[in-house]
Amino acid sequence: MDSQVKTMIDIDNINKYIINLDDRKDRWNHIVQEFKYMRWDYIRFPAINTGDYHGCARSHMAVAEIGIKENLDYLLVCEDDAFFMPYAKEHLRDCLSALDNIEWDMFHLGPIIHRPLNMDRNDCLIDLSNNLPPANDNHRGILGTTAMIYKKSILLEILKWPEVFDKWENYNCMEPIDMFFSKYIYPNFKCFSGNLPIATQIRDESTVNGGQILNQHYTVTYNWKSYINKNFPNTFFDYDYCKQNRK
Repeated sequence: MDSQVKTMIDIDNINKYIINLDDRKDRWNHIVQEFKYMRWDYIRFPAINTGDYHGCARSHMAVAEIGIKENLDYLLVCEDDAFFMPYAKEHLRDCLSALDNIEWDMFHLGPIIHRPLNMDRNDCLIDLSNNLPPANDNHRGILGTTAMIYKKSILLEILKWPEVFDKWENYNCMEPIDMFFSKYIYPNFKCFSGNLPIATQIRDESTVNGGQILNQHYTVTYNWKSYINKNFPNTFFDYDYCKQNRK
């Protein structure tokens, strides 16, 4: 991995791309309001529609290619069903300040945790890459691609989704991009999240999962308490409570 120069990220002034399907105007209306809440400008990226997770992966790769072409030091990529927690602004600010003191490649605002992780109570960051607790066969990994900040150092790696594993020579056998992150990106690069989920997802119909209604907000928050922080308040499991208590 190339050595990195530690520079403070100005979250308000980096490019932010929202991945949105042309036929999901409902989600577009939702995510615009979320970005207003965060006081962020944004760039819409028309999602690549394959009707399954291949389109999601190709969309993330296309945004990474934009970052490479424009020589961006940082970029934020966000899916259109993201929901920012009541403490999101303050916690993100603290996490970015902590990242300024270390080397990093990617910061995940809302991973869906399906395995134990270590939480250092003296730090606002969780390391997704190193010294992880043992996982058993029932643990699925660190999933979800709701909202992430990429540094320049990681962009070329995201483009390796089609080629990293031998079985992916067959397009139909490729795994979703979040499994690619869990199996390849996190173990090999410096990836972090906050010690609280900054973003979750709304309860909504998923195009990627064939129209299935998913309640990922509950999954993210419940699993956070199960795998990371036993003191995480149960009130945060409730999407309506979180929305009503945002500042």
